[in-house]
Amino acid sequence: MQCLTNEQIQLLIDGEMNEQLMVACEEHLSHCPDCQRRYEEQARNSLRISEMINFTAAIPEQVPVFNFPENKAPAKQPRVTISFWLKIAAVLLPIIVCWQFWPQKTEKQFHPTQEAVLKYELCNGVDANTAWQENMIITTVTDEDGKVIECSTN
Repeated sequence: MQCLTNEQIQLLIDGEMNEQLMVACEEHLSHCPDCQRRYEEQARNSLRISEMINFTAAIPEQVPVFNFPENKAPAKQPRVTISFWLKIAAVLLPIIVCWQFWPQKTEKQFHPTQEAVLKYELCNGVDANTAWQENMIITTVTDEDGKVIECSTN
């Protein structure tokens, strides 16, 4: 048989081993001085522990009182509340800022020069505003002096 483990020795000391195995272990102890030395040392330690337990049980006033710590829930953090109007402002403020800086497409205002107005009016009696509103294409041909030679609309 191989040398005994500490667990086997403790089972043997406590008498918790089955009878067949106990006989085999005791036979091994009678032949192995190393296991016998470990057995005696472990038996002495077990005896000391038993004596200490019995001593403290016999004199209960010397048994230290162990108070279990109370299981306290962690303190709740104070909840910060944000007012209703502050929430509304937090939502609306970015919308208003974006609205102000969003590129706005504005209609181009038509501001013709006085010369352009005269050219339009000379062409078939169509004034400049009507031509602009109806998106008319007006073609004019002028001579070197700026006089209208030919005028047509689409």
